[in-house]
Amino acid sequence: MKNLLFLIALVTSCVSLYAQEPNLWQNNDGEFIETIKPILLFEKEMHDFGELIEGDKYEYVFNVKNLGSTPLILQNVKASCGCTTPEWTKEPVMPNESTDIKVIYNTKNRMGAFNKAITITSNAIEPTKRLYIKGTVIKGEIEEIEKVVPAVEQKELILEEKKEDK
Repeated sequence: MKNLLFLIALVTSCVSLYAQEPNLWQNNDGEFIETIKPILLFEKEMHDFGELIEGDKYEYVFNVKNLGSTPLILQNVKASCGCTTPEWTKEPVMPNESTDIKVIYNTKNRMGAFNKAITITSNAIEPTKRLYIKGTVIKGEIEEIEKVVPAVEQKELILEEKKEDK
């Protein structure tokens, strides 16, 4: 009898540990859905770098909060091209906690306007989400280096100029 009571208490406590309060999530059609899945909330979904000098790397950090009742797992974060590199946590993000997704954009040989997507795959109610970065890469100031001509070459140049004048 004691074993049966112990087993019932154990099962009840395990079930209550996994019981989660559902949250309301509004989909793109404006409908509210009850869910216990993670819900992503971004402070910002698009970042405009403005003008960037060609050749450097620039970064922006997107902050995401888990509004759901269960841990958020960012399974993959992928950029639309090799010029953009995302960095993110592989650890679960607990309910009501936040994490950062750092995006690094390499401007080397990338002149002109750009608009890049970063695709997030997770266990959230909305399993695929996109973030965007944009801006314009401009040519930076190039320092001119004076060419020093050795004295022997200068003398030869002067002699050639005199020959041409005749």
